[in-house]
Amino acid sequence: MKNNESKCFIVKKGRPVAAIVRSSAPDTQEILATTELQCYVEKLTGVLLPIIEWPESASQYQTLLCVGHPDRLQPVGNILGEIWDLNALKPDSYVIHRGEMEGRTVLALSGRESIGTLYAVYHLIELLGVTFLLTGDLLPEPVSSLSVPEISRAFEPAFVRRGFLYCLINLHSSILSLSDYKQMIDQMVKLRLNYLSFFSSVPEPWVEYTYRGEKTLLGDITSMGSGFLRPKLNLPDVSTQQVQIGAKHFEGLNTMAPPEMQDIRSQEEAHRRFSRLMQAVFRYARDKGMTVGLSLDPCQMAPNLARFAKKYVQRPFNPVYGTPGKPEDPVVIEIAEQRMRALFETYPDVNDMLLWISEDYNLSRDADSLILYERMRPNFTKALQTVKDNWESVCKKFNRTPDEIIDCDIGLLEMVRKIVAAARRIRPGIRSGMCFLFRGYLLQDADKVVDRDIPFMDFLNN
Repeated sequence: MKNNESKCFIVKKGRPVAAIVRSSAPDTQEILATTELQCYVEKLTGVLLPIIEWPESASQYQTLLCVGHPDRLQPVGNILGEIWDLNALKPDSYVIHRGEMEGRTVLALSGRESIGTLYAVYHLIELLGVTFLLTGDLLPEPVSSLSVPEISRAFEPAFVRRGFLYCLINLHSSILSLSDYKQMIDQMVKLRLNYLSFFSSVPEPWVEYTYRGEKTLLGDITSMGSGFLRPKLNLPDVSTQQVQIGAKHFEGLNTMAPPEMQDIRSQEEAHRRFSRLMQAVFRYARDKGMTVGLSLDPCQMAPNLARFAKKYVQRPFNPVYGTPGKPEDPVVIEIAEQRMRALFETYPDVNDMLLWISEDYNLSRDADSLILYERMRPNFTKALQTVKDNWESVCKKFNRTPDEIIDCDIGLLEMVRKIVAAARRIRPGIRSGMCFLFRGYLLQDADKVVDRDIPFMDFLNN
């Protein structure tokens, strides 16, 4: 343990002995980084460290907390020198390096990009004793003296995409307000998370679109009282009067819906209000340096539009997701394309579109489907064996043999491949991919039939 004489204090006995330094022309993220560092040091010590622009008043302080890129902030460039090359690191990487310059201690907090600099500051704040949670911060007891650690390290993210996909079908997700989303996004950035995506379900008011002159209708599956966000099956009564635990969180609200979606009187009003809410969420996330995405299940249709498609299972509709379409039916693909066009037009800021393979195992037995199965089965021999060995419970649950499980997957996979191609045609440059739901066994064979430039993933690989 080092004694106090060797420690590098930024606050000592209730007095500031350090300054936060940024460039004379900081960008938005660098301004946020320096003000956040100042704010948290004050929370930890009760002392407000000054923020100065280099080289203003720097000689007055024993320690300089320098926040910024070496190209814009001279002290950072001086002490990093040839030790760390930020350009050689992965995107979103950052360096925290403590060194000496002209007899003073300099702590460099620098990212490859500006968002990395903000990440470096949040990492330092954690080293000072703060714990970041999605729901807020955990702060230690205030102290009169605070020192920075002796550290020289680069931090690179293990994953390019780090974040969450929200499905509003769950009650806890469908009641969040804009302020709730903003708070969550702020905490995500503190945790160095950079991705936020939403599942767009057919019965929710994400978009308005038509097919063959008929507008998609809401209300068969979701309730108007919930802003068309909650399936009636799961929550028939959305009144807040029935809430017993946590009722204080719904004070002033009539229904278990976001404040922005109270007292909806029509699906048109629901679409206007909800699209404004989600556009604001996406803008806020983008402004915080995050990428945003949407996803959908293209095999599901609005119940009123399903009458144009070939008759299939679960008519008139699944009580949660919509009416499932036959994978080989071109009408199902046309309706999915109309829906995607509306999503791209309503939410132009999204960075990617993920297409989900339905959770169910509905099997088509018409001639075209049988030909498709016969042609594709040789590509899925490993997946078939895995289903036989480990997926017996799924076969029993859906009353399918292992061969039928694979045939169901083949039909859905082929359909989603077509929708991915349509997404790229409608919105050139969009990052579009496919996702499996509880189909980890497919991952070992999907690479044989999915184009190499199409990302694919499994929601749960058990």
